[in-house]
Amino acid sequence: MKGKSSNNLLFMLNNWLIWSKKDILFVLINIPVTILIPTIISLIPALMIEAIKTSAPLPYFVATIAGISILLSLLSWVQPALSKKAAATEYVVTLNYAILGFKKLLNMDYEQLESFESRQKFERSKNFMFGRGYSPGAYSVRLLLQFCTNLFGIAAYTAILSFVSPWLILVILLTGVTEYVCNQLLQKFYARYYDKLSILEMRFDYFFRLSNNPKASKDIRLYNAKDWLFSILDKNISAHRKLTYGYNRKCVAVSIIRFVSSSIRDVIILIVLIFAVNGGNYSVSEFIFYFGLLLGFSGWINGLTGQISEINKACTECQRFRDFIDIPDRKHDTDNVLTPSIVESIEFRNVSFSYDKEHTIKKINLIVRSGEKIAIVGENGAGKTTLIKLLCGLYSPNEGEIILNGINIEKYQKESYYDLFSVVFQDYNFLPADILTNIAMSKDVNTEKVMEVVEKAGLTDKICSLEQGLSSKFIKQLYEEATEFSGGEEQRLLLARALYKDAHVFILDDHTEALDPIEKET
Repeated sequence: MKGKSSNNLLFMLNNWLIWSKKDILFVLINIPVTILIPTIISLIPALMIEAIKTSAPLPYFVATIAGISILLSLLSWVQPALSKKAAATEYVVTLNYAILGFKKLLNMDYEQLESFESRQKFERSKNFMFGRGYSPGAYSVRLLLQFCTNLFGIAAYTAILSFVSPWLILVILLTGVTEYVCNQLLQKFYARYYDKLSILEMRFDYFFRLSNNPKASKDIRLYNAKDWLFSILDKNISAHRKLTYGYNRKCVAVSIIRFVSSSIRDVIILIVLIFAVNGGNYSVSEFIFYFGLLLGFSGWINGLTGQISEINKACTECQRFRDFIDIPDRKHDTDNVLTPSIVESIEFRNVSFSYDKEHTIKKINLIVRSGEKIAIVGENGAGKTTLIKLLCGLYSPNEGEIILNGINIEKYQKESYYDLFSVVFQDYNFLPADILTNIAMSKDVNTEKVMEVVEKAGLTDKICSLEQGLSSKFIKQLYEEATEFSGGEEQRLLLARALYKDAHVFILDDHTEALDPIEKET
């Protein structure tokens, strides 16, 4: 796991340098600034007491305190500015990780996208991309900065405190080890907790999307399925509550151990310094200065152990993210690009496919030649839609092969193979955009061609009745002024989309199920 952690750390650092290289100077400046501020704060009361004790001249006293105060004010102004710069850097890095995840979802094989394993990997990776408003990949930069700051702080304070009792430093180091062990325990508890939590959140997310789906909501209300859904949701919430309570109990137990350890450390430091002052080894001003430094030294040690654990945690989250974005896709020949004009035939040779153990499609042999029109008829669940997904290259056969012009379709470049098909599926979605974009599915739109396919699909009257015409928006949840189509009108719009693409192979999957059987005379 150590090898993986270092590898993930390098992965995050490399991305940070690529995405925000110019900000490295601001990050490095923050290290000495963060070390100087608590040191100066510990020094000020000691200097004041020493000046009073030695009856230092008033101008010298005022000038010294004023100079140090100005320096402290300057550093205190610089540090928040540097922190804001670091936060802006984190935001940029977070956005880039989210974009990587978004691209993976859009580009991964459809078959992988549908699989439970891939969905679970995605759920586990979401915290790295979007968790708590920032990505642990971005936050790891701040952690590394804090780690370096604590490391340099320990070195600086060790040099200053080298002539103080070594037993005090040993006590601080021992409590630091305790802190590190506690953090490691918390990290293990969190890893187990999050693995189980991701599955529960995936289920909860499904129920939330179901309740927010207008199509599903109709059946839920009319068939009074709310109580049934609430009962399932309650079970999920109860499991979530039980899991969270168990994790929190472990966290509280570890927190008590940390509190006891730090309290013992502080009491020992205080007792040793008091005895040293009573023995005449240190003055009161030195006592205050050294006590502040020793507490600061404890802070550096505890911070260092905490950062090590947090960095390990970020590396674990990073590995989950990489497990998702590294989900392998089927290999396609990227050089063998298709053009619609070369399609002569598509053949299924002994093709079998199964979702689980039993075959949905078994030993199918079929040839479709250019210019042919065929219909596939079968009962619900017979595998008609699955056959279409296999034909389109969305699924890969478990057995057998699909041949295009005598060549296995796996040998063709994937995107160019998709270009061969215009498909109207049973299940569909519309983009949160206008009608024009939903038909063209592209930035470059031929409006004249759109109107032609709208006419062919029988939607001209509907479009003309809308105040904004083709510019009318979809998705009421996003746009207040969005329009709504009936089920039949939606299928006509999908038909217009398929006609606009004008691909070589035209496929209709129960595309008329929501259309009225009697058409108006023209």
